Amino acid sequence: MLVVTRRTNESILIGENVRIVITKVKSNGAVSVGIEAPREIEIVRSEIAHLPKRNATVSTIDQLSDPANEGEIARLPTKEPLRAE
Repeated sequence: MLVVTRRTNESILIGENVRIVITKVKSNGAVSVGIEAPREIEIVRSEIAHLPKRNATVSTIDQLSDPANEGEIARLPTKEPLRAE
């Protein structure tokens, strides 16, 4: 396991097309992250990965993509290929 220290708005690159961005760190230690990845890469929280898959509807995807839904997955749009910062 690689362990790195990151601050708000700093990121970690995985391969050439996945970027993890620290978006917020709360005083209670909770960390919000943004994940930029191609749509074909499935992103699932580990605590729900074992549950049976459901068919996601557009409304469900929109709800999960809304940053106001803290603690849920938010997919950030990728505008260009990722480069090391």
